[in-house]
Amino acid sequence: MNSFLQPNLSTGICSLVSANTNNSADPSISVRLSQLPSAGTNAYFLYFPLLNSQRCYLSIGSPLYMKTSGGNIDDPSQSSVQDPNYYVLYQNFESTLTVTDSGTYELYANVTNVDFFSLPFTLGSYSYPSGTLYPTLDNLTQVGFPPTLGRTSILSSIATGLATDPSSPQQWPRCVIPFYTNPYAVSSPLTDLRVLAAKLDINLGTTSVQFVGGANTQLFFDPTYIQNSSKGPVAMQSYVTALWNYYMMNTLQITVYPGDPPPTATYTMSSIGSMMNPILRFTTSTMGATSPIDLPLQYLTTEALLSGDVGLWVFTPSGTGPYQTEISKAISALFTAGLLPPPLLWYSRSKFAIPISAPISTHTLITLPASA
Repeated sequence: MNSFLQPNLSTGICSLVSANTNNSADPSISVRLSQLPSAGTNAYFLYFPLLNSQRCYLSIGSPLYMKTSGGNIDDPSQSSVQDPNYYVLYQNFESTLTVTDSGTYELYANVTNVDFFSLPFTLGSYSYPSGTLYPTLDNLTQVGFPPTLGRTSILSSIATGLATDPSSPQQWPRCVIPFYTNPYAVSSPLTDLRVLAAKLDINLGTTSVQFVGGANTQLFFDPTYIQNSSKGPVAMQSYVTALWNYYMMNTLQITVYPGDPPPTATYTMSSIGSMMNPILRFTTSTMGATSPIDLPLQYLTTEALLSGDVGLWVFTPSGTGPYQTEISKAISALFTAGLLPPPLLWYSRSKFAIPISAPISTHTLITLPASA
């Protein structure tokens, strides 16, 4: 069962209201930042109750419309042009509350630029009711983009980085989603709606109804990126083939922490099989851990590798056990960070990342950046 946060406009303190009887378009739930207590120039206070987990959306110009059903709230979709929020500029941050064995509360929160980026903002942690800066567990008080950095300059910098993609044809610049005042007559976008993670851009390109006959055809990330020898990151061969060849002569050690009760295990990854049946094998001597675990590369899709969702991966033994789950997440993270060899054959994509993630306390200051 989900609930909406309803802020008190005088104090900024939020209370919970049921999603069964309320909706996101309610003016007491979707409020303007300028209605909240001021924390300085373009800055506002918002106080959250102690929650196990929460997500907060900021939008420009229009409130977000979120479907509610059976007390559950559906998030906006960035990969469907049919979502009513598709042409709204919005961003979100989220937090998770944990309780230690000693009974103290620890809250982690982050600016969620992993799946998409549209609006820059800064998160700060402050004590209530004093309003003084409150260092988090990482001794941080603010995370996010500097308030002086405008949206236009940030998007321009991201686009410049993506344009260094040596693939031919280029794939990463396609993650920038433009907005046209008239897509049938205007070839230059008015602005960019957002920058999507490649996995979402693949989904947008394969599942959504696109404009037909537009002045400037929108291209999307190729779903065969790692399998295609002419569209991927490695010249003259597929990334999968280059990866398999590299680990025929090298190994990689990965320590996974599946949690209690499965024990922590360190796996060694290497290649087995043949060019026609390339396989990555993971082995460990840890008692109780599944070993070996094989990953047939011919079944590994680009979307699966980018997402790290074990449900999209084909392992032997099959299933979504704790070790397969952690291995899929680890391999996906290494690939996304540009740290999964062969390093001499392809390039690091770390410059494309937007790594803004840090814990904050229960009381959050929202700071808007300078106008674009």
